Amino acid sequence: MQRSARTRPVARVLTLTALAPLGLSACAVKGQESDQIAGKQAFVQKCGSCHVLNRAGTKGVAGPNLDEAFRQGLDDGLGSDGVRGVVRKQIAYPSMAGVKGSGLMPADLAKGDEADDIADYVASVVAKPGKDTG
Repeated sequence: MQRSARTRPVARVLTLTALAPLGLSACAVKGQESDQIAGKQAFVQKCGSCHVLNRAGTKGVAGPNLDEAFRQGLDDGLGSDGVRGVVRKQIAYPSMAGVKGSGLMPADLAKGDEADDIADYVASVVAKPGKDTG
């Protein structure tokens, strides 16, 4: 069933409203600068076999394509802080990552600064064209 043009904005607002607290809570904890290079390296090593992220050159097959998963949210104004928060929460609470049969994402995949670096890297490149050079 296709939604009418009138209901699409409502669905977008509801999605952004649901995701906003995730982004804000994770951002409030971060107090230091992230390391984008370390974030990319950790993402490729720990996340890339499951997730597609074009700029990282990963072709994962088990998890969601992150470029596609965040594209609409970014178009609707989620912003990189929102993406960062969602990614950080998914890393911290992997059992929330799936709907049915949750827990597909490994627990303790990354912690602390490494998890922050991964979330910051993903937030800075997700749904952007091109490839990273490093």
